[in-house]
Parts: sequence; C-alpha cells; structure tokens
Amino acid sequence: MPSLERQPDVRLDGFEPADDSVDEAFYYAIDFHLHDLIRLAEHHTPDGRHSY
Repeated sequence: MPSLERQPDVRLDGFEPADDSVDEAFYYAIDFHLHDLIRLAEHHTPDGRHSY
C-alpha cells in the first residue's frame, strides 16, 4: 500500500490561485482523491525490476 503521508506537488510554475477559497477548494479536491491519484501514478514493470 502506498504511503499517503507525502503530499504531491501539484503546483505549476507561474500559476497562482485567484484567491484563498480557490486554493482551498483545489487542495480539498486533491486530498479527497489522493489515494486514487497515487495508484494512477504508480508504475511497475512486469519483471519488477523498475518501479516508480
């Protein structure tokens, strides 16, 4: 099971939220779906030699 302790860095260079409520809503949406995003981001080769 992947660790949920690390927070993903979802910031994009040069972009800032319009205000605090947009920032909070974005991170709430990310936090709510974090377990799904981590599973989508994981990759393992069939032989198990390369994982990220």
